[in-house]
Amino acid sequence: MKYYKKNCGQFPIRVFYTENEIESCAIELLQKCSLLPTLDKPEVDVDMALESGFKISPSFDDLSKKGVHGAAHFRKNGSFEVVLDGELSSNKNSEKRYRSTLAHEIGHVVLHRHLFINETLAMYDVTPPDHDVSVLCRDFEDTVKANGKYNGEWWEWQANRFMSALLMPKFLITQVCRQIREQNNNLDEQGIKSFMTKGISLCCNVSQEAARIRLEQLNIGHVNKDQLVLEL
Repeated sequence: MKYYKKNCGQFPIRVFYTENEIESCAIELLQKCSLLPTLDKPEVDVDMALESGFKISPSFDDLSKKGVHGAAHFRKNGSFEVVLDGELSSNKNSEKRYRSTLAHEIGHVVLHRHLFINETLAMYDVTPPDHDVSVLCRDFEDTVKANGKYNGEWWEWQANRFMSALLMPKFLITQVCRQIREQNNNLDEQGIKSFMTKGISLCCNVSQEAARIRLEQLNIGHVNKDQLVLEL
């Protein structure tokens, strides 16, 4: 982890994490909360990750007018609040989006909350903000351009990577992929792709697009929207 004394929009200072550091942060939270998934119970209880890890529950509001699904509010006194769009809670068809949004907001808390604490900023001679800060978040699939790149929003990339690591830990996805390959080794690449994305989506309760992106992140195989080649 490295810090950069550079004002970045809402953030008074920039922090850099390696991919492995973000993965480790997610695993540490799961271990702390005794929520590590298994093949028999692969779905992570994301609500419990917030409640057990930070002793708070998400609140709900109408965020549709702001065009976002969730937000993390960081206060000057060091406390914080996670707010989700009420539609995510009331609509049964939005469960996967609810889970990814909440995991994304937890990512902001784990990775970025300390950036608004006076002690951290004092180390780099940075003046703390004199107001509360809200990090507004769209759906993680909407924050990535068609070519898979971010528009300079490093904090969103980090929170999305954390979300993937929390809901789909690397060790679990590796086991699921190996199991799917062993059980379907007679399928062609397109068939494997279908089984992989749908299988991970089902067992981890995430969208198929989230599963596809996670496979690509872990370099388990070359993954895009048209083809998947397993390399286990």
